[in-house]
Amino acid sequence: MSAGFAFFVILALVAQLVLTSLDPIPESFEAAEKWPECADVINHIWNQGQCNSCWAVATAGAISDRICIATKGRIKVNISAIHMVDCDGKGCGCGDYPLKGEQGFIKHGLPTGGDYHSNQGCQPYPVAMSDEILDFKSAQLFQGTQCSFKCRPGYNRTYEEDLFFGKEVVSFTAKNDSLVESMQHELMKNGPFTITMIIYSDFGQYNHGIYRPGPNVTKSGYHAVRLIGWGVENGTKFWRVANSWGPNNKEHGFFRIVRGINCAEFEQYPSAVTIDTDRLPW
Repeated sequence: MSAGFAFFVILALVAQLVLTSLDPIPESFEAAEKWPECADVINHIWNQGQCNSCWAVATAGAISDRICIATKGRIKVNISAIHMVDCDGKGCGCGDYPLKGEQGFIKHGLPTGGDYHSNQGCQPYPVAMSDEILDFKSAQLFQGTQCSFKCRPGYNRTYEEDLFFGKEVVSFTAKNDSLVESMQHELMKNGPFTITMIIYSDFGQYNHGIYRPGPNVTKSGYHAVRLIGWGVENGTKFWRVANSWGPNNKEHGFFRIVRGINCAEFEQYPSAVTIDTDRLPW
């Protein structure tokens, strides 16, 4: 046996050991049930309002979930989505993407910030809540504010004292594992993360059940959401998702979509970042 061949045999054995050491994938999974100490954080539904900030709202929500999970429920915060929009993006409405926010989280950190009019956190969300479906092409969308490195008046910490940091962007792979299974393993290990999917013209009419685009639909745009679980209903596999259109939308702010067929490109653009627990502000 040549040294080169032996090397590849060893690599194959190591890869097999890694795969077999992964937790088995259950038929259904809910992040809030695995981490009940963080259920209130995970089940929080944001409302992005008339602002094309879904990429930041979904990413900030997933980071908030992961901070709680990484600290075993000790730290429960909402990370500021508007700071991500103003300082890591190009202005609300420009349609940035989750990876940009995650990279900024690693490099510069992110402060806290609650919902609109919550007066919580360093930089709360400034866009009014809306139960209307976001008009992706509207000229009336909120256009962001100036990037600020200060907390709101009356907050009990400075901006620097409020920063959380990411450690590394997660690499999803379909080489030794299907991408669907890779997504499931990541969700079971580290908690919710962000998905970018296509929004079709019939998504606004969908209110409950498992979403599957109908015939002759047209593409309205892309939308970022937060993956929190999966399951099976009457033989149909689905993902369970937290949306950012308020708690009155779809299934109380959540929705389900067919799993395993890349419906609406749901399984094409997963994005996740781990938490740097060595740099926690408190």
